[in-house]
Order: sequence, then structure tokens, then C-alpha cells
Amino acid sequence: MLYDQVALFQIRKAATTLLGASIIVLLTACGGGDYDGYGQMGAERFEGSQGDFLYVNEEGRAIYSADCAGCHGSSGEGSPSGPSLIACPSCSSQSALELKISQTMPTEKPGECVGECATNTAEYILGVFNGIALLTSQQALTGVDLLTPEQTLRKATLNLAGRLPSPAEVSTITAGGEDALDGVLMAVMSEDVFYERLKEIYNDVLLQDKYLGSENALSLIRDDDYPERRWYRNLGLLEKIDQGDGTEINGPNYDSDLYYKLRRYTNDAVGREVLELIDYVARSGRPFSEILTADYTMVNAYSARAYGVEGQASFRDMDEIEYPLYPEDPTDFQPARITDIPHAGLLTSVMFLNRFPTTNTNRNRHRARMVYDIFLDVDILALEGSRPGESLNVVGTTPTLDNPQCTGCHVVMDPVASIFQNWDYLGRYRPSSENDNWYTDILARGFNGVSMPLSGNTNSSLQWLGQEISRDPRFAVATVKTIYKGISGQDPLIRPVTTDTSSAQWQAYLAQQVTFNQISHEFRESNQNVKVAFLGVIKSLYWRATALAPGSNADIHNNMGSARLLTPEMLDRKIGAVLGYDWVYSSASYHWLTAARSDSYRQLYGGIDSNNVINRIEAPNGLMIAVQDRMAAEMACKVVARDFFKPASNRLLFPYVSIDTTDEAAVRSNIQHLFWNFYGEDFATSGTEINEIYQLFTAVRSMGLQSIVVDDSWENNRLSWNCQLRNDPETGESLDSNDRIELDEDYVLRSWQAVLNVMLSDYQFLYE
Repeated sequence: MLYDQVALFQIRKAATTLLGASIIVLLTACGGGDYDGYGQMGAERFEGSQGDFLYVNEEGRAIYSADCAGCHGSSGEGSPSGPSLIACPSCSSQSALELKISQTMPTEKPGECVGECATNTAEYILGVFNGIALLTSQQALTGVDLLTPEQTLRKATLNLAGRLPSPAEVSTITAGGEDALDGVLMAVMSEDVFYERLKEIYNDVLLQDKYLGSENALSLIRDDDYPERRWYRNLGLLEKIDQGDGTEINGPNYDSDLYYKLRRYTNDAVGREVLELIDYVARSGRPFSEILTADYTMVNAYSARAYGVEGQASFRDMDEIEYPLYPEDPTDFQPARITDIPHAGLLTSVMFLNRFPTTNTNRNRHRARMVYDIFLDVDILALEGSRPGESLNVVGTTPTLDNPQCTGCHVVMDPVASIFQNWDYLGRYRPSSENDNWYTDILARGFNGVSMPLSGNTNSSLQWLGQEISRDPRFAVATVKTIYKGISGQDPLIRPVTTDTSSAQWQAYLAQQVTFNQISHEFRESNQNVKVAFLGVIKSLYWRATALAPGSNADIHNNMGSARLLTPEMLDRKIGAVLGYDWVYSSASYHWLTAARSDSYRQLYGGIDSNNVINRIEAPNGLMIAVQDRMAAEMACKVVARDFFKPASNRLLFPYVSIDTTDEAAVRSNIQHLFWNFYGEDFATSGTEINEIYQLFTAVRSMGLQSIVVDDSWENNRLSWNCQLRNDPETGESLDSNDRIELDEDYVLRSWQAVLNVMLSDYQFLYE
């Protein structure tokens, strides 16, 4: 190509650098990791930040400090034993909170705080904790420019469904504005791609895709428990018959292709049963906490054989059946109950238990920590206490029970660790009759300071835990934060270290907590419909903010917005949605950005394998930029001729021009169309951005025509071989010579290739 790739590369990098600086100042989240769920900041420090605006009920302060702070934290931020009181479900009014206190508090002696006690305590909580938080949140809501409803729709459909919004959806939003978003986005979240996106988000946390391929998942379940786990081995599909002369021939049932397909269908179904449970609960509209309480697991027709439950469900057939004996679609999952297993959703999955393993010395504490972190928004490692560098420095006969420097963590973690005692280090279920050697020097089974009743729960304690978590308000907060991280790429803010509660860090943190708690409340009120949580995050300013209004406090707002480098999966879907063609290997056998292959770009472009690489790269490096450049060049080459092959009414890229159009008005209209499709930007045809791309188009075409004058050879009048269209894009059949797109004597097609190359390599396409 004649246009200067080096110059374009340098221009793009400069633009990207400037954008990155702007994002850091305006839109990215500060801090890292999840909010630890509790805090020990004295409430009196909040009061100074609002001065005369805050009324403090001193009687309520005394009651709260004596009877409530132990569970809810001295600043109302919550603890592993009690939820946050900032924007809590009962904090909507004085009367609602008084009623809640009088009926349920204190936990050990409900009904002891009534009348003036409840009134004073409620006034203190609402005034000190919620007064400041709500004022701060209101301040944070001002001075921020947001995406329009149409832009929000476009961003959401790309993020959640991997497609551009339809004209009908855009028309609905244009007519109905903000009020129409809920209905349209709920419909978007009924599409199959949304559920793939949901599993993608939760795999980033649960890391279940570690077990895909070969027999990685099947090797974790045992023949003693599941004698048919490798059922496909008994079919003779790899059988060889010895001829007695040193040679072998294939057995009567030999079919290696079928063998490896059945193995993949079976292994990968077992490996993804946790993610398929999340899919099933969301798709069925069930309370999302059922991922922890379900009395079933998920199987396809092939893993059902491995578990010995093939008679419990029927499965749909594949659209095209290759093997009549095995017609079932491996992507169809149904619930099933495994005999003698007290199912508790993903908590009792062998895959979950192996991904978060234990040892004889760890005693399930790792599993307990992950339950708190993933499902309760509590970071055990952030709890106050001492962690001596050497075990010899630990004081006490049993430090986890009698050393105050240790008990702060272990009193929270160890009761939940004990709940896992019926599940061994291999993730196998072992009833108490087979597991009588549980340790006596660890706290007994319980949660939130409540001991687990042994009656009826001895062999099914994880079922009890799942029910307890499902009722805990922190489950809703944890769900919202997982969704926020998944669709925005930003970590939720953590509690600031500074004690200056008037600081921008504290104001930003409190504002975000209020927003998350409000979304959590809506999630709970919807019977834990996970789509409601998605809606809340999408409609919040934390996802929709684009810039600050003049005079706004940048420090308070610097965590607004969701600018991010697209993940390999998101970029792969966006390429297909915007261009109409996927970026695939020449044989179309796999996608460059997502295939689980050593020669794909999935990990090179910052993705994870859920095994050795578990954290995504969030800022591009040199190798990732090289991948971007290759993608832009290859796809610009590939799609121009293919899009022009379609009727104008069906084109995604060039509906306003023909293959030889050079008319300025038509070219500008088409560039305007590309800006909306690529970036969601609606510029006037005479705008600066349109002018720049039009000038690129004309400059490249001028240079190209000059080169043809100098060298009017056969090659110089044609597209490069890889950019030509010689086969039907849909059927793959060879086209007649008159239908092929090979010539470019007016240098129009190559000028459009230059335009697409620049637009595909622009930060606005590669980022969200």
C-alpha cells in the first residue's frame, strides 16, 4: 500500500498516549482489588467533614458503639459479621430503620432495642453514616457528562451481546430516551451471547476454564465414585488388532475423530459445569444466589454418562448430525442430581473445590477465603491482625484460637473452613461416618458468628452455608462488584488508608459505595435477577461518564467512566460486529484472538488461560500493539471487496458509495456512517473528524493514481492477492470472472482500505 504505515503508526501512538493521560485523569478507577467489606474508622471523624450540616444523636452514638459497632464497624462500613449500613435496604427512612432495629437487633437478643433506643440509634445511623454518604454521592453525580441513551445502547449491545444495535432498537431509544433503556437492554440480555459474556465474566473470577481440553477435568473425578467417567474409552474407537507379524490394523469400531470429539464433549462439559450453572440460573430467571444453593449440577448428554445420570434429562440434537449414535448437542446443558451428593450449587462442584484446593495443614481455609472474597465482598487478608514472617514467632498454644493477633482473621474464616470438612483435598464428598477425624483445634462450623445447627446439617453443611450466604446483603454487593469489574474493566474502589474523611479519596469511595448499595438493593428487590444488577451498573455514571464539566472536582470523579482496553474476546466480537467478518486464520478454522491454541494471540493480547495466566493485561505493550497493527491491515484488506460485493442495502461499511464512487458528498456521507459504526460518534459531514479522514482518502487515491501513471502494469492496477474477492463470501464457491473483484484502476478500493486501516487501529476502536 502507498500510504505511509510508519507515519500512521506514529500518529496513532501519539493519540493513544494523549487518550491514556486523559483517561487516567478523568475516567479510570483508582485503587486495586475489591472493597474489603468492613472498616474501623471512628464515626466522629466523619462528622468534621460536613461541619454544621450534620446532626449527631449522642444517645444513638453511645448505643451504636456499645451494641452495633462490633458487627457493623465503627464507621458503619460493615464487617465479616454484619453488612454495611451505608445506603442499606432499611435506610430509606427513619421509620423503616427503626422498625428493623426494634424487630431484629441486637442479633443475640432481638427486641431489646425498642422505642427511644431504636429511634436514637436510627437517627445516628441515618445522620452520620448515610447523611454524609448521600451528600457525597449527590456531589459526585454532578459535573459529569454522560453517554447519550443512544450511545449507551451501542456500548451496551457491543459489550453484552457482541453486536451493534439494530435500527429498530436505536429508534426505540431515540423516541423513548432513558425510560426506554430498560426494556431494550433486557431484550438484549435474553440473547445467547449475553450468557456467554456472563460466563466469561465469572470465569475471570472462578478460573474454571483451566480444565478444558484433553482429560483435564475428568482426571479430577475418581473411578471409585464415577466408574463411567471415561465411558468413550470402552467403545473400541482406538482399538488396533495385532496381525502377529509385527503389524496392526484398525479394529472394527476404529474412529479416532469420533473418539476425540466424544472426549472433548465429555471433559469440557465437566470442566464448565460451574459456569453452565451460572448460565442456567440467569437464563431461567431464578434468584442468582441459586448458584450457591442449587440441589443439582449441570450436565450435557456426554457428561451425564460420565456421572451415571444419563436417564435424568433429555437433550436437543445438533442441527447437523454427523454421528447418528451421538446426535446430542454438546452445548445443551440440563440440571441433574448425582446420587448421594448433597448438592449446594457450585460450592460442591469438584471443579470449584479443585480450583481452590486445600491441604492437611490449610484445612479448607483457602476455600473459605475465596468464598468470602468472591461471594461476600470480604477480603480476609485485609483483616486487622499480625502475620509473623516466621511461624516460630507465633505466641500461644493454639494461636488461631487464643492469640488475639491471629483470632481477628480466624474467627471469621475458620468456621466456614470447617463447613467444608465433608469434602477432601480432591473435592470428593466424604460423609461424617467416613470422616471422623476433623480437627478439634479449629473453630466449629458456623457463619457470621452463628454456629451451624448440627441436626439435619452434619453431612450437608455446605447447603446450610449456601442458604446463609443467599440471605446475606453482602452477596448482592459482591455480585454487583463482580459485574462492574467485568463490564467496565475497573476495580471497585477500596477503603482509603487516609484518616481524613474530607479528602477526595473518601468522598469518591463513599459515593461509589452508595451507588453499589443502591444497585444491590434493586437486585435484591427483583428477587436477585442478575440482569437487574447489569442494568444498574450500565445506567450508572460509573459506566456512562465520558468527561467532566468545567469546574468539577477531578479528584472526586477520577473513577468515573469505563474506558478500557478491550479484552481479546471483546475485540474479537467487535471486529465481527462492525465489519461483518471475523478475524480468523486463513482456513477459518479458528479465531486469532480467542482460540485456545499456542499459535493464537489470546494470551499474547493480554488474555488468560485460567491456569498459569490468571490476570488480564490492561495496558498495551509492544507485542499487543503489533497484534493491533496486523489485525487492522489484514481486516482492511479483507473486508473492502467483500462488503462491496453485497447489494448496497445489505452493506455494513459502504452503503452510500459504489465501487468507483469518488463524489465528495457521497464519500463524506459514508465516512460519517463509518464513524458511527466504528466509534458510536455522530459527526457532521463537514466536521473536523470527517475532514481528516476525507483528506486521507483523497491523498492516498492521488498518490495511487500517480503511481499508476508511472507504472501502468497489470499488478499495479489490481488489488493485492489477499485483498481480492474470487470466491463467494457466503458459500465459498468460485465466482465467475465477471463477478470477481480484482481490479482497482481508479484506486478507490485501496483508498478505502487505507481509511479502514486507520480507523481499525485507532484507540476508539481498540478501547471501549
